Amino acid sequence: MHYAHLDNYADGLYEGMHVSRGTVIGYVGSTGDASPAAPHLHFAIYNSGWWKGAPINRYPTLIRLLKNVPPAP
Repeated sequence: MHYAHLDNYADGLYEGMHVSRGTVIGYVGSTGDASPAAPHLHFAIYNSGWWKGAPINRYPTLIRLLKNVPPAP
């Protein structure tokens, strides 16, 4: 996975860690070429590292999973 333009990662986060809805993984920022007026998080999944791999469209999987998740209280 690739996260870009973050201000910082959350404390205690490590590779392979299980996260669930509501888990803080990072804080939005405007690093790199992101505009300071528009902080955001760039999230992507690549098949072999963001610098040389092809992006994977996980949207269909996300939609399928969200249909099976009960609404937040």
